[in-house]
Amino acid sequence: MKKQDNTGFDRPTVLQRLMKQRMALVGGICILAWLAVGLLSFVYTPYSPVEVSMSDKLLAPCAAHLMGTDNFGRDILSRMMCGARISLLLGFVAVSISLCIGVPLGAFSGYYKGKLSSLIMRVMDSLQAFPMLILVMSISVALGRNSFSAMLAVGIAGIPNFARLMYAQTLSVKQSPFIEGEYAIGLPRKDILRRHILPNCITPILVRLSLSLGSAILTISSLSFLGIGVQPPTPEWGYMISEARGYILTGEWWMIFFPGLAIASLVLSFNLFGDGLRDALDYRIQ
Repeated sequence: MKKQDNTGFDRPTVLQRLMKQRMALVGGICILAWLAVGLLSFVYTPYSPVEVSMSDKLLAPCAAHLMGTDNFGRDILSRMMCGARISLLLGFVAVSISLCIGVPLGAFSGYYKGKLSSLIMRVMDSLQAFPMLILVMSISVALGRNSFSAMLAVGIAGIPNFARLMYAQTLSVKQSPFIEGEYAIGLPRKDILRRHILPNCITPILVRLSLSLGSAILTISSLSFLGIGVQPPTPEWGYMISEARGYILTGEWWMIFFPGLAIASLVLSFNLFGDGLRDALDYRIQ
């Protein structure tokens, strides 16, 4: 059912507008496909993703091993399936940390002006002054070289992005006439923030969430590539590329091609879906 705007014309729902965004649909389908592959890996993989078989090492893609095998004879398809699960899980948890901490900090700082609010935003500015990868590497190394540390480091480094965005949105909505009217009739400040300001800030947060997921997965893969993220023998796309880099010039192209393609497709899909979601949520775009 279509809604009507204040001009009397029918206004399509967000879902209807999103369905018209072809590139967003492509991105969404690709994300769902990788999610299905990751869930499937809990119950089925063609071979063990960690079992070594030196007699099958460096096999090219064939009927028995559709994506070939690596330098330890492990089936790359099986490792790719488990890698999808690990990359998506770490990415979702990392962005959830950024979201759950950054949004409340930004909303508080934008709504309640004072020394504490200023201090919070200066801390956010200080974190953003560091290059993203350098900051993540520093936190990850300090906490320990493992998947939990990599996930936590990416989550901490992403907090300023959500906090700054929520801060700006809260300041903008706070100055709206209907918010000033609620102040005038004496509504409690905390109710105004929870029931009226926060819901009107959700659109850019959702878009930022989608874009951040792609960035988080790419950053975690970069940490694993450098050896300070997910540790062996856990199959992860970034670490698979790291293992394959010594075989690029010897012709074993499949070892680096499939993990690289997986990272590129998933990150691109989140970006395409985020762009489409932004357009679908903005009713000014016809």
